[in-house]
Amino acid sequence: MARRRAAIEAAGTQVAFVHMSSPAEADYWFDHYGVSDVARVSDIDKTLYRELALEHATLGELIHPRVWWAWFRTAILSGHGLGFAGPNWRQLTGAFVIHRGHILAAIRHRNSAARPDYVALVHGLKLGATMR
Repeated sequence: MARRRAAIEAAGTQVAFVHMSSPAEADYWFDHYGVSDVARVSDIDKTLYRELALEHATLGELIHPRVWWAWFRTAILSGHGLGFAGPNWRQLTGAFVIHRGHILAAIRHRNSAARPDYVALVHGLKLGATMR
């Protein structure tokens, strides 16, 4: 996402993250990935995750070869390591364009290997007129 940030913001949107970590724990990761200046919300009890209808991965989604390849590529080939999965390891994520409480566009990931085109999510929404 960090690599696409300029294109996303050029479409008239602002990037923000909702995460399940404490603010202090999240600071490390946001700094590590170079997005410490992005707006973020700590949602430890997953209230927003439920409101946005983000589901938990099923066993079938977790054992899919696409998921294992993405895990191997990230953990081993990219050198991020194995790490501790934590209590929310089955929680799926998503990306949303929200304006004045209304979801204008959404991507709800079906598995952890999903790498959708976030720029396409905001492209063509004609956000300039909508945001005024």
